[in-house]
Amino acid sequence: MQIFEGVLMVIISVIIPVYNVEKYLPKCLDSLAGQTILESEYICIDDGSTDSSLEICKGYAQNDSRFKVITQENGGPAKARNIALDVASGAYICFVDSDDYLEPGALEKLLILAKGDDYDVVVYGANVICNDDIPEWIKKATSPRSITYNNFRFETIFNEQGCRPFLWQHFIKSDLIKEKKLRLDESLQIGEDQAFEIVYFSYANKVLFTSEKLYNYRISRPGSQMDVWFNNPRGKMWQHIKMISYVTSELEEKVRANEEIVLINWIIETIYWDMSKLLYYDQAEYIFDIFNLLNRLNVYGHYDELSDFDKIRFKHLEAVYLHHEEPDKIIESMKQIGLPIRNTIYRLESNKILILYKRVRKFLGI
Repeated sequence: MQIFEGVLMVIISVIIPVYNVEKYLPKCLDSLAGQTILESEYICIDDGSTDSSLEICKGYAQNDSRFKVITQENGGPAKARNIALDVASGAYICFVDSDDYLEPGALEKLLILAKGDDYDVVVYGANVICNDDIPEWIKKATSPRSITYNNFRFETIFNEQGCRPFLWQHFIKSDLIKEKKLRLDESLQIGEDQAFEIVYFSYANKVLFTSEKLYNYRISRPGSQMDVWFNNPRGKMWQHIKMISYVTSELEEKVRANEEIVLINWIIETIYWDMSKLLYYDQAEYIFDIFNLLNRLNVYGHYDELSDFDKIRFKHLEAVYLHHEEPDKIIESMKQIGLPIRNTIYRLESNKILILYKRVRKFLGI
């Protein structure tokens, strides 16, 4: 225990954005109250909850001085986390979502790991709580291997499981964030955590990964961000474009020419998944923003470095870009590169039908 002028010195700041989670919040806060590190602070940011979440937080603060409660009008999780970052005083920072919870002794284990060789970030695993089958990518992301990096390289952000996209998977030295004055982009409604991660990892030097599962993640809670955006593919596409634009702008001066291919691969991977959920007309609507981002990274200069699979996906994006007003030519291009034609995506077979579809959407206000 460290005491400074009669006051307990904070070593760990835990940031918990809170919004309408009264059903799950007590389990989350109980898991924090039971942690063994006394030199910690639990910063609960209530984001304008309309249920009893704020009262629950205040109750914990009355009984445990480690809990601090801050309120704001509803502004989203990025704004809530930024407010907490402004007041966090710990030497290390981590995040907990208010519908999730920590394993007993998690913070003590993470502190020991981080201080063992003065690591900038410790990445840890998580148990996934889900009523349905767990998506394979989530299984992988929450199951990092145990490995250490003493000279962390930029491409590792995209290659090592656990770096993305879950902010709650990282135990971070606060100087890494404070010295560079890093904050989350509050204009993003999804992907703001992944964008933040990519930026702070780009400044990290020593990173430890542990396969130990110290966190419990509740997937697809009704009303959660993931649940809301799953059913809004057009909105999700636009938010991902904004996220990618933020990352490329933040790293424009930092990423070397030989590292551009890493971001290009990430963009294609992220965008192509979104594109596959959209109708042709919607794909054409977003394609110019996508190609502006790719061209800023000299995509044609790096074309030969793409994997065979990403070359095919890029050729599909390119076909939409070049022939956005000619669906038949896009279909022909897809046939030439060996991509299957999806009736659900390419059922708009002529410009006449495309125009009709556009008018119907306008009439319906969508």
